[in-house]
Amino acid sequence: INLKKEKYCLEPPENLKLFFNYLSCIKYTFDLNKIYMDKIEKIAEEIKWPLNSKILAVQIRRGETCNKEGTISDRPYFTLEQYIDKIDIMMEKNNYNYIYISTDSNEEIDKIKNIRPKWKLLYLPIKREDFFRLKGDSVSSLIDLEVNCSNNPDKIPFIVDTALYDLYFISKCQGYISTMSISHFSLLGWYLQIAEQEKITPYINMNTEPLDMTNKNLLLFINLY
Repeated sequence: INLKKEKYCLEPPENLKLFFNYLSCIKYTFDLNKIYMDKIEKIAEEIKWPLNSKILAVQIRRGETCNKEGTISDRPYFTLEQYIDKIDIMMEKNNYNYIYISTDSNEEIDKIKNIRPKWKLLYLPIKREDFFRLKGDSVSSLIDLEVNCSNNPDKIPFIVDTALYDLYFISKCQGYISTMSISHFSLLGWYLQIAEQEKITPYINMNTEPLDMTNKNLLLFINLY
């Protein structure tokens, strides 16, 4: 694609060649069919997706991974205030016009509206109460998304469709905040964004683990899929 546009392409460093090959594979693979694209176009029209605007994507997963208080969780839990602190940094540094919120929680969207009423938010117009929610008051109550889907196969279309919609709109943004170093979904969103925007986009990883884009890490990531 770059050659067709007559752009000058630098040879990537040897230790990152696999990363750029992987981005090319993702760009090629994530080619949604007409059925999905028709649905996405309707969603974009409904939420008034802004063209030619800088948009920051923020992924806040709750659902079956934690309780609403955050006292029970199967991964490091970050409060909404912690997310907002990071959004403030990205907004100050990059002057985004809109914020796309990828989340399975209506509560988080409502809280953001209340705390930062001047922010222009975008989010999927879906029934978030249809996502799996943690039931119980102990760690033993946690059930993986895959297990939930196996036990409730009628929910699979909703889970898959909303995931694809989120990934598509995340790719159309120019920045990203998420738990990228522990979530394959989050990392895939950023990779799709890089491939779509054709540059390394600004990001904040909520977790402390560093992002490793060298051969060893990518081979592991590829094998997981």
